[in-house]
Amino acid sequence: MFKTGNRITFYEGKNFQGCRYESDRDCLDFHTDLSRCNSIRVENGVWVVYEQPNFAGSMYVLTHGEYPEYHCWMGLNDRVSSCKSIQLVSRIVFISLQRNTLSFYKIWFFLLC
Repeated sequence: MFKTGNRITFYEGKNFQGCRYESDRDCLDFHTDLSRCNSIRVENGVWVVYEQPNFAGSMYVLTHGEYPEYHCWMGLNDRVSSCKSIQLVSRIVFISLQRNTLSFYKIWFFLLC
């Protein structure tokens, strides 16, 4: 994957404790390096993190800041397996429709100005 110039760090424990995985580029699958993720620090840029490898599953958009536990980024569990850096342009509307295993749909809508 290409290098973005942005940086994100994933931690196994809450409050940035335990093993960590740092990335400055898109990553298809890091769950073998980190068995779970309970906190994240976004040092630069805007990132989309995914619960499953290959940019699949529930996704979360994270901006610069600290997320000391997965509830802080609205995560449903401590599972994160891939990430992608994104570029924001003024007045972006981002819509994602995801189907879960029970045939219900989850709609994510972001308006970033």
